[in-house]
Amino acid sequence: MPAVKPTPPPRSAVPLHVKLYHFFASFGLATVVLVFLLLITFLGTLEQVEHGLYDSVRKYFDSFVITSVDLACCSAPCTSTIRATGTCRC
Repeated sequence: MPAVKPTPPPRSAVPLHVKLYHFFASFGLATVVLVFLLLITFLGTLEQVEHGLYDSVRKYFDSFVITSVDLACCSAPCTSTIRATGTCRC
């Protein structure tokens, strides 16, 4: 006679508020949010070179949605120009 495996008991349904709590308290969500914070801080800092402090703060930190990113400040020739003259002429 073959051995009969017992069936596992049915899983209890987890309430929605417990699922939401576990999602918002998860390590993965915290990591993703911190990576986005690092990225927006880095891009906002690079933007200050050409556009100044107040324009960069208004664009990156006072707005809910970032509409465009100016990556011209990140180019290598421009960076060497900034080091030599203190200004960027891309």
